Amino acid sequence: MSSTAREMNLDIKKIIVDEKACDDPVSLRVRRSLPRVPVEMVPSARELILQEPARKNSLILMRRRGEFVKDFPVTPGAPPASERYLLTMLNCPFACTYCYLQSYLQHRRLVIFTDMDKMKEGIAHSLSRERAARYTTGEMGDSLALDHITGTTAELLPLFKDTGSLLEVRTKSSRIDHLLDIDTADLLVTLTLAPESAVLAEERLTASLDQRMETIKKLSHARVRMGIRFDPIVPYYAGANQYDILVERVIEATGGRPPYRFELGILRFPPGLWEQVAGSRPRSPLLRGEYIRDNEGKIRLYRPERIRLYKKILSSIHSRFPGFPVELSMEHHSVWEDSGCKVPFSPPRS
Repeated sequence: MSSTAREMNLDIKKIIVDEKACDDPVSLRVRRSLPRVPVEMVPSARELILQEPARKNSLILMRRRGEFVKDFPVTPGAPPASERYLLTMLNCPFACTYCYLQSYLQHRRLVIFTDMDKMKEGIAHSLSRERAARYTTGEMGDSLALDHITGTTAELLPLFKDTGSLLEVRTKSSRIDHLLDIDTADLLVTLTLAPESAVLAEERLTASLDQRMETIKKLSHARVRMGIRFDPIVPYYAGANQYDILVERVIEATGGRPPYRFELGILRFPPGLWEQVAGSRPRSPLLRGEYIRDNEGKIRLYRPERIRLYKKILSSIHSRFPGFPVELSMEHHSVWEDSGCKVPFSPPRS
């Protein structure tokens, strides 16, 4: 697989539709977008998920019982996150080897939630109360991997007009053309990037690094607000000048303009994920390095080594964009300080 290999096409063999969701606009859009894919109606998609093994290459369309707007679980001692996430889907058609959803969710079925009116009500209610700086659809699956067939971003975006909040889509996809014809004033498109060797080995089915850089060029040319995310940084692939090269490529793609925001996060394993990776790939590069279990139960790279990596990558960013604020993902405020990041809110050191 070369660095210019194209993002894999969706390989959906069957659409499974809960009967209650069959006439929802999202369901109709998906079915129109995939006219040759057979459709199976079921009385209860929820029972199917609980009772039957996962059906390979199937897409489930169903309504959601619970809330759509969620607060991010913040690492104890971390600066407060001014963001919330939206549950528009569960799981992802991509197959990144480090994906935390493998151990976080109880199933691996690809689910799209179709009750858009209820979702909009939840978002509007949140925006009318304690609105966040950003609301992202990219926490439980890649925001844009299926967006061109669901139309989710275009439908939600008008809710954010004149609110002061942004709708953030996070992606390793190159499928952004459908966004270039809409009003993107309140949209933030965040590209997740990694060194080419990591993309090829660990981020299966995603857009190649070359494709993502072309996507950044398109977004920059269209003046769409854009974020860059190095998360997770896998220590094995962060040697030599790999992130220096990556920052240079970002500069080339943006024409030298800084992005809206930079975010860094070093690979961490929530409970159960280390064991899954070790069981399936005992020699995986993901497991190389000195790791310890923290008081949340996550397995993290040894703190001094995390700080060393952060400082190294921050140096690459700040040598091109002096003083540009960079955020750390899921890190204690003291790690921000010791790495050289400006802490938006710094409680007393414990």
